[in-house]
Order: sequence, then structure tokens, then C-alpha cells
Amino acid sequence: MHQSTTDNELTRALDDGDVAVAVIGHEPLELDGVRAAQRLRGRAAVILLVDESASPESYLRAIQGGVRGVLPMEDAREQLAAAIRSVVSGASVIGMSLLRRVAELVDLPDKELSAHIISTLSARELQVFELVGLGLSNSEVAHALSISVMTVKSHMSSVSRKLTLRDRAQAIVMAHRSGIVGE
Repeated sequence: MHQSTTDNELTRALDDGDVAVAVIGHEPLELDGVRAAQRLRGRAAVILLVDESASPESYLRAIQGGVRGVLPMEDAREQLAAAIRSVVSGASVIGMSLLRRVAELVDLPDKELSAHIISTLSARELQVFELVGLGLSNSEVAHALSISVMTVKSHMSSVSRKLTLRDRAQAIVMAHRSGIVGE
């Protein structure tokens, strides 16, 4: 594990090949998590730790900017190891308390988006999409639907392709924005 407090230290660690995942606090001394994610794209996945005062808009900007995980600092101790494993395997992570705040940005479900999703996905893909939208892991979705984890991954791959989703975080946001998943 390598700890960097400046952009230069992080760049040196990346050049040495020592970093697969960069965990960045929302307002560290010299690092900006979103800017770092954009610079690190293709070199290391970024998990951004945010505090309660960060706005939901900043979470969305972070995800759009390439951040692969957004976790509240108060949950980092319990969730960080699992989040690192998830982003290393190619998944994205967003803390449930943060997801609720992001979902509040959307006043009403986008009915056109909902209709598009329903008409595009198979019934089983829609079930998987809905459960992922609720924040369930692949193994939890598999258990809920009595299917294998590999089948869940296959369905999510198909969902991502059909809905042009970059990652799991976008799937969760889209599920909420469309109204497929409600409060």
C-alpha cells in the first residue's frame, strides 16, 4: 500500500506501477479526486471518500469524471476493502447513503427513459437491473433470483451494452432516474 498526499507523489507511484486503486479523500491537501480520476483513467481505478457536507451533484460529477467508487468517509472502515476488491474486478461502487442523496436530485421519474428500458430489456434482465439498482451485489442478486453469479454477470453485461452504461454506478443512477427503482 502506498500513501500519497500530492499529485507528484501519486504520479511517481503510478509510474512505478505500484498503484491499482487510488483512494482519495474529497478535499485532501493538493489532490482533487475528480481531476485525479481523469488523469488516472486507464492507469488506476479511483475511489473517492466524501464527507457529509459534499453535495450529491459532486458525486454525480465524480462518477461522470471516471471515479469508480464513491463512499462516505464514515463508512470507509467497514466498506473500503470490499470497494477496493470491486473496483479491481471492474465494478463500480457507490455507498447506499450517498445513492439516496443522488436519487433525491431527481424530482420525478423520467417516463420516457423508463419506457425505453422496459422495451429494451428482457424480463430477466429487467429483474437483474432492478435489483442492481437497489444496490445489491452480484451474489445477492443471484441468491434473490435463484440463478448463478455468472448468469447475473451475463445479464448485467447485456444490460450495460443495451443501455450503453459504462459501469454499475451508472446503472444504479439510471434505475433510480427512470423510476424502475423507487424509494
